[in-house]
Amino acid sequence: MTVPKKHVLPILILALISLLSAIWAGWSRIGWRIPVPPSGLVLNHGPLMTICFLGSLISLERAVALKKTWMFTAPILMGVAGLVLIAGISSFSGKIILSLGSFIFVLIQIAIVLTHSALYTWALLAGALCALIGNILWLGGYHVHQVVWWWAFFLVYTIAGERLELGRVVRLPLFARIMFTALCTLALLGLISTTMKISLGYTLIGICLLGLGAWFLRYDIARKAILRSVQNNLQLTRYIAIALLLGFVWLALSGITVILFSFPPAGLIYDSILHMLFIGFVFSMIFGHAPIILPSLFGLRFNFESMLYFPLILLHLSLTLRIWGDLSRQVILRSWGGLLNGIAILLFLGLMLVTIYKSKVGFREVL
Repeated sequence: MTVPKKHVLPILILALISLLSAIWAGWSRIGWRIPVPPSGLVLNHGPLMTICFLGSLISLERAVALKKTWMFTAPILMGVAGLVLIAGISSFSGKIILSLGSFIFVLIQIAIVLTHSALYTWALLAGALCALIGNILWLGGYHVHQVVWWWAFFLVYTIAGERLELGRVVRLPLFARIMFTALCTLALLGLISTTMKISLGYTLIGICLLGLGAWFLRYDIARKAILRSVQNNLQLTRYIAIALLLGFVWLALSGITVILFSFPPAGLIYDSILHMLFIGFVFSMIFGHAPIILPSLFGLRFNFESMLYFPLILLHLSLTLRIWGDLSRQVILRSWGGLLNGIAILLFLGLMLVTIYKSKVGFREVL
């Protein structure tokens, strides 16, 4: 039995509620005088964005692709956990639900590896395990700053695996595969070390982030795709390639910053490192992949429109402003950068919906 695609929409709405709540909490946290959300919501800004939103979205994509009913339990649980955390009903209950959802997600990835064992499927499984470990540690009493790197590498490994999968048409040299595996292994050692409160772990993580950023800039198909898009006037391909290349640069920059400053448990350096990674890298990947993934969830067409460049440019300029404010200790620049980060994300979502609607196949077919 498979789940009809029209049932995807309620799950997607759950994920979007976590996203919108995380943006609201982030604006409040960065100092803007907006209607004050519950204090628990502000504290859960990171988990809502990384696991409840992105975890739900990624696991939903897997469930739709594999068409197994039980797999939809993972995104549903992650989305429901977001609602529990937002409502402030019980932080402990939310953490349990989130852990169950990530456990099922791990089972999904194990099923994929058993079906097809390859470097990219193992990277995807490593990402799922990082999410589960991070959630269990959080459930066990660890603070967010102590587990945030497990959540971060859930996304780094997942994106890395997806890029490897999409790049299968290009046969990677043996050296590139060895280097990729070594960097991912180094990250795992760094994660274990930081959890054991060994400061060297952050240096290992920084080296891994810098190395992966450089690796993608060298070996990812985006570099060749942008040249091909210019030669053949492929507008969507060019847009995706630009978004990905910008993201790879931020990934490397986040690694350099960790190497130089380590990773304090709070403060401006903490803010700059995490947002280089989550906004600069992860959301740039989302902006690049969404024109393909979002329509496919509903079986819709997508005709690219150049207005999608506006939120992409705003995202990176506002992040640059935010990082400048962090590193120069100019709080007003940091605040404006954070505000514009959220506006860029919301604008992108709105433009995606408009573009899909204008692509002649509207949402009516799945409602």
